[in-house]
Amino acid sequence: MCVGNRAQSSIVYVNGQLHALYTNATKCVDQHLGKPYLKPTSTPLYYGVALSMGFIGEHKESNSTTDDLAFYASFGQPEIEFPCNHEVILRLKLDSGHYYLNPANIAARTDFANKRSIGQWEVEVGIPFSESSSLIENDAIGNVKLYDLSYIILSMDKAVFGDVRVQNSHKSVKLSPDNAVALKTYLSQYLIFLKHAGYHVFYTLPDFDDVKGTDPINYSLATHADGVPILSITVENMTKYLASRWTEATYRSDKSAKFRYLFEVQNAVDDVKFSISFRPPIVKALCEHEVAFIFDIKKLQFVKANSVTVPFDDWKVAFLIRTDLEHSKAGQMLRINVSTAQYYSYLSTTRTTLTAEGEALQQLLIKYLRATYLKQFETIHDALIYDSGFVQPPPPPRRQPRLRPEDTEVGCWTPSGCPHSGSKGHVCWGLVISQMIDFKGVLPWDFTTSVTQGALNAQFAWFWKRAKAELDVLKDDTHLGPEHVLSRFRYIYGEHVCFEASFKAPQIQLVCSKGSRTAIIHLFVEKGKLKPLLEGKTEPDI
Repeated sequence: MCVGNRAQSSIVYVNGQLHALYTNATKCVDQHLGKPYLKPTSTPLYYGVALSMGFIGEHKESNSTTDDLAFYASFGQPEIEFPCNHEVILRLKLDSGHYYLNPANIAARTDFANKRSIGQWEVEVGIPFSESSSLIENDAIGNVKLYDLSYIILSMDKAVFGDVRVQNSHKSVKLSPDNAVALKTYLSQYLIFLKHAGYHVFYTLPDFDDVKGTDPINYSLATHADGVPILSITVENMTKYLASRWTEATYRSDKSAKFRYLFEVQNAVDDVKFSISFRPPIVKALCEHEVAFIFDIKKLQFVKANSVTVPFDDWKVAFLIRTDLEHSKAGQMLRINVSTAQYYSYLSTTRTTLTAEGEALQQLLIKYLRATYLKQFETIHDALIYDSGFVQPPPPPRRQPRLRPEDTEVGCWTPSGCPHSGSKGHVCWGLVISQMIDFKGVLPWDFTTSVTQGALNAQFAWFWKRAKAELDVLKDDTHLGPEHVLSRFRYIYGEHVCFEASFKAPQIQLVCSKGSRTAIIHLFVEKGKLKPLLEGKTEPDI
């Protein structure tokens, strides 16, 4: 709290100032305003109560009430959060009040049909801020001639409003477009008024001494990423793009070794060798200017100089990285500036608690990812975390074995030569293919010239539903047949069940790249079990 990154202390300090100012405002209301709560005519009092009460509009000349005002609200204790180093979230709590439609009319209002009530609402307001400081000279302070007084300044005129919610709840308040525009217009004017009253400047932690080299306060390293759009690009867009790049790398690595690093890498740092197996990377946005880039590590193995192997699995290593908005494009392309990467402990995890040795190895990994890996990401993939122009190429077709004449006569191609003929679930492909080729007749589907992905999925869902319904009636897995495989399948070798599983409805994804002529079938295993094969074996060891 007092050394290193002092962001948490600074956040408490800023909110402490805001709390003191709000408490003073409520006392001003009680002691100087009194009921009925009319708009103050004295500027000092108007500013003094601003954090507790907001008034926009004019009163009637006689019999004045708050109903005359275009906007009137009493506020609860406001709070400030720091999601990053560029923006604060000001949480306004509206306890009661009202507003009128047509916010351009700030004269005394009598159009009560346009009056809307406010009650126990909360609005989060994103406000950019800048850090500044002033050198002051005051011999009464202490040990040095000049002191650096630091503070933050909120840019109230650039506020962005979130949805209106019920206080202490995630439930949204449903407002029509006209109501939402009117309310946010009044709140925008209210924020500008707070600026005039001086409530847009807050001091950060002071250094009233000859302290040299105090670490800068980094708010981004003391917060949890929530995930906000950047240049109209959502976090979901970014994550899907990175997952597609990772998937592409898994099947292009044989021909394009440079892509392999996205899912597998081997390297060394300080005489320690290591190998890493990655899952698709994850990205979360703190604000428009910063993202958390998370390496999701499936398996990790270190080999020390003495040849001792130290394995780990299920690590997440996160870095806070600034976006490169200058070389990005709204809705189309988003880059990050990898040179700004900082380790982000809040989203970094390990499956088990690390020993001192494990922590030392973790630091080596962080050093490698920041200095080498991210640079490679910039060189090969241009540091892009989203590119709308990227189209994932289809996986290469699998090589089909060339059939020899003898293959159709022996082995598993003919019933007489099949050693697995007594195994349930085994298919004799020679017989199946012969029946397909020799079939002479017309089937209903022969007249179909084009089929949509939705139609295919609907058809397979129907097959699956029918199979599941039959199995529910049978309640006996011993009568599994080919018509049931979409719902349940069992492979029996001899008298042993080597594999069995129940499935959810399959999904078919057509690969729409020109000339691909391929489809991806997604099978969803609900539950099951299997008997592993020994290494190098293609048949169960029973």
